[in-house]
Amino acid sequence: MKVNPGVTIGPVGRKILAVAEKYPKANELYVTSGFRNEPGSHHNGLFWNGSPTAALDFGAYDDPEPNSKDQADMRDFAKWLLDNFRGDLAELIHTTPYPDDNGFYLQNGVWHNFDQATMAAHLNHVHVAMSDASADRILAKLGAAGPQAPAGTPVAAAGVEVGPAPTATAAAAGAEVWGWDASNHDWGRGPMDLKAARAAGISFFTHKVSEGSDWLDSHYKEAMERARAARIPVVGAYHVLYPGDAKSQARFFFDTVAAQTPWHDTVPMIWQCDAEKFDNMVRAPNRQEIIDFLDEMRRLANGKGYFIAYAPRWLYGDSLKPFPYDLWASDYTGSGAPRPFKEQYKGVPAASWQAYSGRKPTILQFASDAVTGTQPTTDANRFAGSLADLINLTGSHDASRPAPPMPVAAPARGVTPSEDGLAAALRGLSELRSSGALTAEEFTLAKEKILH
Repeated sequence: MKVNPGVTIGPVGRKILAVAEKYPKANELYVTSGFRNEPGSHHNGLFWNGSPTAALDFGAYDDPEPNSKDQADMRDFAKWLLDNFRGDLAELIHTTPYPDDNGFYLQNGVWHNFDQATMAAHLNHVHVAMSDASADRILAKLGAAGPQAPAGTPVAAAGVEVGPAPTATAAAAGAEVWGWDASNHDWGRGPMDLKAARAAGISFFTHKVSEGSDWLDSHYKEAMERARAARIPVVGAYHVLYPGDAKSQARFFFDTVAAQTPWHDTVPMIWQCDAEKFDNMVRAPNRQEIIDFLDEMRRLANGKGYFIAYAPRWLYGDSLKPFPYDLWASDYTGSGAPRPFKEQYKGVPAASWQAYSGRKPTILQFASDAVTGTQPTTDANRFAGSLADLINLTGSHDASRPAPPMPVAAPARGVTPSEDGLAAALRGLSELRSSGALTAEEFTLAKEKILH
């Protein structure tokens, strides 16, 4: 992870950094501040439950699209910390410009009412404080050892990436990641040979389970058993969401998966919400229904798995913004005539990956007539990252995960360290609006959250 020039990080801070580097989207973040002479602050070092503390501040890289996705990236990181490690956070402070959360304000593991100036000053970064003991507990939960750097390894050197040099294993882990999503329709088209699909390069496979509140796909269990036997690294299940009671549909879906594939929580698993509109629907599911469905799935699955919405750009455009989950898009532009999926992808333009609803898709379905191994006429997908990245998104541990590619550093923005008080903090908020980092609506929502 990039550490901005001039930032100093001590032993406890290095443990906080090690925790952040286990975040599945760590490549979207960078460190803006560490130790500083600020008496009374965790940045200067305090004690919590008898253990010394430190604090780091994290920013997120700006994206080329004008929807300030970096704000969503920071919120996702804060939410990951809150959902998984609440009781071990000495402080978590981050204000968002979104109407569907209350910001992130923890002190000593519990919710805390910070003053308005503090809230305003934490729009452009996520402040994280831990003690030496609590950082160790979090690292243990993540299955990671503390940062014991070998001799000669740069740790938190200003402006450089932390960690050992990339290895041959890491380079191999960066290979393209291909997927196939199937349903009952596929079973009449070919042999459904998942071993042949794996040999052709398929690394993730999902299959339809259910629709609405009562329809079941009769082939789900057999498909998953074949995928497991073929040693496909990541498997998954999907549900076609109908408008209406999303939470009851989530329970129907989860109960079916648990009954037919009780081993689902022992493998890297994708939980996919299919939110397209079918002819028998009066309308497509709306934003809140999709979020309610995925929220309920997270609860039922105890957070284990990768929760994602197939909510394509051609149907939803920017109507989902702000959206707290990753998007699975579809765009068949450039895939051409039916042929092996890797050949089809060569014609896919970069524009197929363009952001919408404030998010860049993490999975792209680029064809519906691909040849996958011995199976004709399949959907074909590509994941925007390495296989290790995808496995980590499912909550499973992959010891061979390489350091992510380093984006170009973006400067920290907003309130300067010499400014204090609510007026200065609001001035920083106005600068974010003037720079185009926040839309008018996001600026208003953030300001109201701080002032009221």
